[in-house]
Amino acid sequence: LKAGHTPSRVRLSRGQQKKAIWLLKLAQSLTVTNLHQPVLNLVDDLAAELDLDYQYKLFEIARNMPGQLLLTGIQKPDDVPGDVVIKLC
Repeated sequence: LKAGHTPSRVRLSRGQQKKAIWLLKLAQSLTVTNLHQPVLNLVDDLAAELDLDYQYKLFEIARNMPGQLLLTGIQKPDDVPGDVVIKLC
């Protein structure tokens, strides 16, 4: 992935890189869904390197997409409904 002619790891922060990857993965999921194929998105540690506002936005986008979403992390935003959370110890 490049930002202009420069590799993204040089030009973008880790948070910006993570946003770009997320958007690419969401676009891929929509493409596969449009081909009538099942989609399973696996996301580890959504909160790392992303501000709280962007975490909520990505969660809502992913949550409302067709298919399944498995999201892991060490913290749960307060406004995520309890029925979408399974706590594993």
